[in-house]
Amino acid sequence: MAIPLSHYQDLNPADFAGKVVLDATNYWKEVDGTHNTISDFTHSSSEVVQDWLSTAKVAKAFNHMGYHDLEIEVDRHPDVPRAMAFATDHDDIRPLVKQVLTAFGFDPFDLGPLRFGLLLEPGSPLFGEAIPRDQFTAKLKTIYTSPFGKEIIAKRGGQIS
Repeated sequence: MAIPLSHYQDLNPADFAGKVVLDATNYWKEVDGTHNTISDFTHSSSEVVQDWLSTAKVAKAFNHMGYHDLEIEVDRHPDVPRAMAFATDHDDIRPLVKQVLTAFGFDPFDLGPLRFGLLLEPGSPLFGEAIPRDQFTAKLKTIYTSPFGKEIIAKRGGQIS
């Protein structure tokens, strides 16, 4: 699903009941408005989508890499696939999500529960990254020392756990 986040309530939840949704949405001021009233540091955009599509199985994926990178990174680096992170609260869909990401030519990187999808959103040091797993892992290890990570700690009272 790749729509402006501000349009998520245009979706009919019944149409998604029982389905797997790979959610690529992020709040983006150019299309969603200059002030984010939808998601925040305590409730990520994909958690908002999961709440709305409560009978679907949402995984945040395909959102930390720009669409232009999605088009070219697989062909540019066929021998060293780029890490494509995902997060979901539904353990039963993890194998399917990994299979889809692999089929697209990426190296699936499981962040864990959906709340960790916040680490992939705009402002994060991981956002916009089309890098191999080892570099992605190294950036992830330092995320809470970044301004974005410090904001997460301030708003949530600690790291995402």
